[in-house]
Amino acid sequence: MNDLTFITPEINWTVLGMPAFLMIWAMLVLIVDMFTSDRRVLITLSLIGLGVTAALGALDYGLTVSGFSDMLVFDQFGVLVNWILLAGTALTLLIAFDYMPRQNLNQGEFYPLVLFATSGMLFLVQATDLVTIFIGVETLSIALYVLTGFAVPQFKSGEAAIKYLLLGGFAAGFLVYGIALIYGMTGKTNLAQIATELSTWQSTGKALDDPILLAGVGFVLIALGFKVSMFPFHAWTPDVYEGAPTPVTAYMSVATKGAAFAAMLRFLNVAFPALKPEWQLLFGLFAAATMIYGNIVAVAQSNLKRMLAYSSIAHAGYMLLGVLAASEKGISAFTVYLLAYTLTNLGAFAVLIALENRGMPVFELKDLRGLGKRSPWLAVSMTVFMFSLAGVPPTAGFASKFGIFRAAWDANLDYLAIIGVITSVVSAFFYLRVIVTMWMRDAEATEPQPTYATASLSLGVLVAVIGIVAVGLLPNIFTDLAKALVLTVAQ
Repeated sequence: MNDLTFITPEINWTVLGMPAFLMIWAMLVLIVDMFTSDRRVLITLSLIGLGVTAALGALDYGLTVSGFSDMLVFDQFGVLVNWILLAGTALTLLIAFDYMPRQNLNQGEFYPLVLFATSGMLFLVQATDLVTIFIGVETLSIALYVLTGFAVPQFKSGEAAIKYLLLGGFAAGFLVYGIALIYGMTGKTNLAQIATELSTWQSTGKALDDPILLAGVGFVLIALGFKVSMFPFHAWTPDVYEGAPTPVTAYMSVATKGAAFAAMLRFLNVAFPALKPEWQLLFGLFAAATMIYGNIVAVAQSNLKRMLAYSSIAHAGYMLLGVLAASEKGISAFTVYLLAYTLTNLGAFAVLIALENRGMPVFELKDLRGLGKRSPWLAVSMTVFMFSLAGVPPTAGFASKFGIFRAAWDANLDYLAIIGVITSVVSAFFYLRVIVTMWMRDAEATEPQPTYATASLSLGVLVAVIGIVAVGLLPNIFTDLAKALVLTVAQ
């Protein structure tokens, strides 16, 4: 009988540095919250922590280092996606700074909870093992469950949190069961080792279309598809987005998608390239259904938060094209799209927060009437965001959509590229409807007098507008940077 020896994995702080530092910093912010109620101290500390975390990625940028028995990897792809997530988190904190006290939600726990969720996302982006994928998903999910129900005096917020918790629990069950099936068939949890095992299957003539293995892959993708609001695992999205505090909705709509898609990209392209024809066909159908459903249902929405929720579902379909392309061009297109979508969607929700600060708790389309006269700055910003979501040049949305569609076309997914173009034309209707309402419809006499957006909110909107215009006017700079990415995994 062989002796069992417990081997402690080597700790590599280069690999773990970004997520570990941010989690430790979140604990520090939580401790500081016990001694002060000054939210300016908390947001300052939070932004400093995000900045230092980004700097840790810059110190070793360009290296490819593995750690913890090849369960995590530090590479260019992971660092760039992490930077986008950190930037989105910083914008979220800026637009939430004055929103929380105005809504009587001035609990200091908000800031460390956001940092905890982001640290889980960074961990998920760097995960190269099924176990670390699970840890990352659950770390970000637990914090998001609490953030969704943060507006506890409001019934809709509690209802949204319960829905998200229950459905998220089911998704976690699918994830664990899928991991168990894959491990049972291959004896591996490391993504690269799974790919090696399947190569051995091919060389020995063993069929790869084993139903248990395929079921395991499907269950894992169901769990990740839930996180990105992919059809048909999207049903929670409109209700949760509508009920959650608006900054939390904005944060979930971009950050969660980015982290989960990055994990999905590694999972498919690193562990299961041998099954590429199968998952490319199946998830091509899901991508098509997601783009069609999200855009068509968004047309019928008069509530702006629900409209942006269905828009978010549609954009999940677009981002999925970059994953399915399974090429360096697809990876770079996905990264640029994630950057553009993060800036655009956070900016759009920031304008809604400005309206909510003005005493408009119901986000109906009619609430935007006359906004061009009442607050030209917000109306111009919202116009930029809507043009970008619709993919109108020269915004970031156009450059990123063009890259995604070209990557899909070059990967012989031409039917998906065509569907993407057609659904983008459909989406132009409800995005342009927002612009028409702001500039060409007079406000009702009963609407409250406007007040100016706060400094932090205006800063967040300004950063988003500048970023969208910069990516739109200089797309080659960002595309060339993204092209330098090579999806890697520890060997």
